[in-house]
Amino acid sequence: MVNSICGDFIQAHLHINRSEAEWEAEIYRLKALGVEYIIIDTIGRTSEKQGGKWRVNYDSELPELTGDNCAISNPKLLDTTLAIFEKHGIKCFVNMGDYTDWWHMGGWGNSYIEHCEISAKAAVELYDKYKAKYPNAFHGFYWCIEFYNNIIYTAPFVKKLSKGMNIVVDAITSKDPTLPLLMSPFHTEYMLATSLRGAERFWNGMFKNIHFRKGDIFCPQDAVGAGWTRLKNLEAVTKMYKRVVENCGKGLRFWSNCENFTQCHTGKFLLPKKTENTVFITSTLDRFITQIETVSPYVEKIISFSLSHYYSAVVGYEDYYNALLHYLKTGNRPTDSPVWVTKGIKDAESKQISWQMPETSHGVAYFRITKNNSFLLRIDRNENKINCELSDSLMQPENYYEITAVDVWGNKSEALKI
Repeated sequence: MVNSICGDFIQAHLHINRSEAEWEAEIYRLKALGVEYIIIDTIGRTSEKQGGKWRVNYDSELPELTGDNCAISNPKLLDTTLAIFEKHGIKCFVNMGDYTDWWHMGGWGNSYIEHCEISAKAAVELYDKYKAKYPNAFHGFYWCIEFYNNIIYTAPFVKKLSKGMNIVVDAITSKDPTLPLLMSPFHTEYMLATSLRGAERFWNGMFKNIHFRKGDIFCPQDAVGAGWTRLKNLEAVTKMYKRVVENCGKGLRFWSNCENFTQCHTGKFLLPKKTENTVFITSTLDRFITQIETVSPYVEKIISFSLSHYYSAVVGYEDYYNALLHYLKTGNRPTDSPVWVTKGIKDAESKQISWQMPETSHGVAYFRITKNNSFLLRIDRNENKINCELSDSLMQPENYYEITAVDVWGNKSEALKI
């Protein structure tokens, strides 16, 4: 049993207009889950095709992050957020630069090193502006670039990738060698991926070259929510990472970033198989708990991307939050399923079916609908809203439908036949 999730991610668009009272309510709930750390979105760069401009969520004076180089500026956001974290005892990892071109450039070209040079300057400026002002909340830095095991974009560039990261690490060390750096890469089975052994060689090379300090944190995404790693392979991937951390001998801490969402995929070539969901959705607790229980024997701590996005009462997912809290406190998983108490309606004239919510103690996550025994679609919950009707322009009088309600724990109802 896992009894806490120690950290969370939150992106700027979720909290840019959040009041202090809303933050306090969220922090209270997060602390109940065991959260001590929050990684926050500070700066990021658009692709060169989009102008290569930056979004900056602090009061920067760097030429690279101001004037015509800046597309979006929220100069007070980081200051305000750190003040709240300082007040409530939350430790913050500040990111130094998301990098859009990474996904189609990797180690190719000059933009990666240039990006690292700007990120290093930002790290120094962030430290100088905020560490003394918020000594407890300003806990460390987050390395935002997501390294992964690709045979074209990353594997051939161990020296270059580690060189760029060292520009940033050395800048942080020049200010405070005890300030931890957290990185959260991922392992993929798709997108021209290396084998697991190839990934281990890649990471052994990276760790040999990177100027890690004792106490830096290697916290890979489990990539299960994103679909890049299948759940059945998560333990083997985690063991591989653990070997790399232990073999490098640099005093790294080993955590895991367990994903509580499900990414949508279309099943295109070299990508994960097609998913039934067509948008990013919240993961039911059964899968998320399996993830954290799989990695927990091997890691020191678990964080999640992202409690604030997908399990937050503030944005409409209170029943998911309550379910996770129940599991962390008791280790128990309820197994009672939703129960239909009314019949559904099929209106052949309007070509529509409708139904009422089933009885459930835990909240409905989604409805899975079949037509003539073949999957038709699923209706996923959007915050607190979920539709209980469906229009089908191809409906024929002889068609029949079955609806399965799935609650936040992943418990499934009997099929409602319409």
